[in-house]
Amino acid sequence: MELLQFEPLLAAVAIVKEAARIIRRNGRFMIPVASFGILLYSILVLTNFLTLRHFLASMTKKLASFLVTSPMSPGYVNLLVGLQQDISFFIGVELIFALGYSVTSLLFSTATVYGTAISHLGKDSERVDIRDLAKLTAASWKRPLVTSLYTSIFGIGYNFLEVAILLPLALQRATFATTVLGLVAGLLYAYLSIIWTVGFVVSALEDRSGITALGEAERLIKGMRIQGYALSLFINVTLMLIIFLVWRLVSFKRPWYNELIVYIVVNLTWLVRMFGVICYTIYYYDCKSSHGEEVADTELMINRSEPVHYTPV
Repeated sequence: MELLQFEPLLAAVAIVKEAARIIRRNGRFMIPVASFGILLYSILVLTNFLTLRHFLASMTKKLASFLVTSPMSPGYVNLLVGLQQDISFFIGVELIFALGYSVTSLLFSTATVYGTAISHLGKDSERVDIRDLAKLTAASWKRPLVTSLYTSIFGIGYNFLEVAILLPLALQRATFATTVLGLVAGLLYAYLSIIWTVGFVVSALEDRSGITALGEAERLIKGMRIQGYALSLFINVTLMLIIFLVWRLVSFKRPWYNELIVYIVVNLTWLVRMFGVICYTIYYYDCKSSHGEEVADTELMINRSEPVHYTPV
């Protein structure tokens, strides 16, 4: 009886071990996916740093001139217009960088799902290389994109609603009510994030997207929620430990050192997120098995470069 109580947690540990095994045994295409992703993220982060540094230097110079310039002088309007143009340009550039981060995450997350699926199912993994993953990703990226847009909208809406409910309580110093509702909101968000992540996996591996993929994910995780919570806890605790260590290493006396630390943590966060995608792909297959449903034919997946239609056993 006691063993049964720990069975979901043991299953989550088994998923993490399987994810580590996939990386170790199939590094010939999993490692290039991670490496290319880190390279692109590194280029984006470095370029973003340089852009931000240039913007701050320009803004500091213009603000210094703006503060000592009389509102009645001819140069005052020019400085004001220049500041507005700089801010508009900066917002536009940051939106471009945000789009770059999102596209990079989408493509490499999709490739990671396929790499994990082929490795986990096993029988065709020996003849798969990075070109197969690229072909599969190019053939199916639209479905994960649609699902990602839905989850982004839901996430923004949920966070807005959470702040709208908790902020008035916090301002009224209702500590107990704020704490209880905060915990409930956190647990609900963790559950939703499980659905959203599995929905992303469903979008890559099946002919579903958007609400349909999220509905399928919600159906699949029934009976496997504790395993999903355990995986979510493991991934988020790992990310929190990274952030805590970074905070301990930050030095306010050496700005270049802080930039280096942030640069490293961005890449570590990327690796943890990709490991999380591997774990949730394996979790997806465990959920399929728990419902007695067939899993993908990897040979069909590779040869046809299209989603597999699942049918119950």
